[in-house]
Amino acid sequence: MRFRHQQSPPPFLNRRDQHRMLAMVALLCMVVVAIRFAAQPANWNWFFQLDGPNAAAAPDEPEPTLDDVDFRVKDVDDAPLRPDAVRVEVADDPGNDAAEPAADGVDPDPELPPGTLANVEDNRLGWLRSERPILEKVVRKVRSVPPEVIEEGARDDVTFTVLMLDADRYRGKRIHVEGRLKRLTRFPFGDPEDESDDLWEGWLFTPESGDNPYLVLAAEKPATLKAGTDIDEPVEFTGYFFKRYGYAAQAGQHVAPLLIAKRLEPKVRPVVVDQRAREGLNGYVMVFVLVVAAVVLVLIGQFVISDRQFRGSRVEQLAESRLDASREDLAALKNVPTVDPRDALRDLESGTPEQDEP
Repeated sequence: MRFRHQQSPPPFLNRRDQHRMLAMVALLCMVVVAIRFAAQPANWNWFFQLDGPNAAAAPDEPEPTLDDVDFRVKDVDDAPLRPDAVRVEVADDPGNDAAEPAADGVDPDPELPPGTLANVEDNRLGWLRSERPILEKVVRKVRSVPPEVIEEGARDDVTFTVLMLDADRYRGKRIHVEGRLKRLTRFPFGDPEDESDDLWEGWLFTPESGDNPYLVLAAEKPATLKAGTDIDEPVEFTGYFFKRYGYAAQAGQHVAPLLIAKRLEPKVRPVVVDQRAREGLNGYVMVFVLVVAAVVLVLIGQFVISDRQFRGSRVEQLAESRLDASREDLAALKNVPTVDPRDALRDLESGTPEQDEP
């Protein structure tokens, strides 16, 4: 005679455990999505802009764009001046109105003397004769002030567009710029017979400047930074904003912000992620999410099926009959004799178990 068990094994996960398991799976999915979201640098822009200069700006105030910038060059000598300016001819002698450095050649004050850049003109093609002595004053200042003093307190929140639209406000201010250097050549300066006095003329682009370059005249450059007319090196510098400089380009005359810096510093190249590898990783992440979703759906289906099978089964009836005690059963338990386990252990140790009286 054979006995077959027709009943399926009872589910060992109750409703509470099922809910816990589903909650853990859902939490795992949320962690995966959060990791994917946090891996995007663009999603953190709001965090780094909380303390920025535009954090408290009105939400309806339009941001300036490159379309608002006037790149036209004034190449006529009798161009109209500003109402508060006059045109004068300045001799080649730079004068002594600039602050002289200390005896040891070190100037602790990074600020330019008031009125140093009062006679420079924006959007003029090339260098004016009256601007050469002013340039010499700024270069002497740059060479006498330690680089860490120049960098301390410099503005790093002035974009290309703001600098071009509000040149008078930031003229002579120390501005920190980071970009990609495309051209670096020697700029003749000082003694024509001595190249050690020369400056370095660099043209670089930033993400917000688009196809419009910055022009920087640096007193120093590191040996690791090679000069050339076709380079692509990430650099940074802190310099004094001099003027909007007009120059001749292949597409015509253009204007660029000109800064005078102590030195150019190369930056560590950012890690470049292969786009194909990134797309492959995105595919793996999508497959993982789909697999997790499929597992969740299968678990939910199994839980529902097992619950339906358990309802009305003999196992449920037995569980209710054994677990749900009646009042008579509870009252009968009070009259059941009990034995202290410690007394039973002591009797076993002594070897004289207690006999029940007849």
